[in-house]
Amino acid sequence: AGTARIVREGRAVATLRLAPAADLPPTIDFVEVPSPRGRSGLRLAYEIGDDWGAVSATARIVPAETSGHALFDPPSLPLALPGGARRLGRAETVRDLSAHPFAGAEVAAEATVIDGAGREGHGTSVVFRLPERSFRDPMARALVDLRRRLALDARVIDGVAIALDALALAPERFGARAGRHLGLRHLAAVAGAAREPAELRGLVEALWAAALVQEAGDTIDEEKALQAARDALAEALRSGASAEEIARLTRELRQSMDRYLEALTRAARADPGRERGDGRERRVDRQSLSRMVDRIESLGRTGSREAAERLLADLGDTLDRLRGGSPGEARQ
Repeated sequence: AGTARIVREGRAVATLRLAPAADLPPTIDFVEVPSPRGRSGLRLAYEIGDDWGAVSATARIVPAETSGHALFDPPSLPLALPGGARRLGRAETVRDLSAHPFAGAEVAAEATVIDGAGREGHGTSVVFRLPERSFRDPMARALVDLRRRLALDARVIDGVAIALDALALAPERFGARAGRHLGLRHLAAVAGAAREPAELRGLVEALWAAALVQEAGDTIDEEKALQAARDALAEALRSGASAEEIARLTRELRQSMDRYLEALTRAARADPGRERGDGRERRVDRQSLSRMVDRIESLGRTGSREAAERLLADLGDTLDRLRGGSPGEARQ
């Protein structure tokens, strides 16, 4: 604290009393419980407050039950800041964590915000179920359930090994094709021998890969490439990549999407039980999808990155419905 005086010709013409103001820690709180968005997205809505301004915010998601021996680190994701010079107020972030090993489990999320002075503020933890990918195939659902249980608690490995042995006894009852029976037996053998954390994490990843193959069948390679293209573009939008990089990744997304749609079409023709339209509906759908991609690139170029990311999530929901719906729904 102190006093400043302005003196002119020996006479004080102005006096200013100065008192420092303590920098208060920033605040962040969820304005509603995190909820699913679309088929597999997670929507986080929150409000940020501070006496000066925020510079970054993150959310950390941990298992609600902490008594187990989790094999993976909890996901931590950057949160979008509100608009304006001080980056204060309400905002929301949408992310797809459906491929994380904790997906489908009860989790607790805590948000953290940092202000311009480097002070941290922590919000109140909220509990919710982390959205997961929807699997129609019963064998795929069983494998994903075992994967989640093992990822959350390494001590259940013996039960996982027994369950895999049981599934392998009669895979035809769960929709497993004959050619995949050897892969199921291999998973059971790996589970019976795995004990080290690295081995158990490898088994978790193998269970996920097997579930995807069981669900997607002949379109698995195109689906993986499409998901990688979506993830790369979403990360570029979040990180402030250049317009040229956004354009390049958008082209890759469009190419991956076209290859995926062609793979779905081939799979439909190979399945005599699948409904098929006259082709016009597919052309209309492709035009709509193409317009969505055009709009994503336009928003990314003009600086509306958050709007582009939301539209990219909408595109993902539409493509996921083509994958996950019934034959009639996929055709439409």
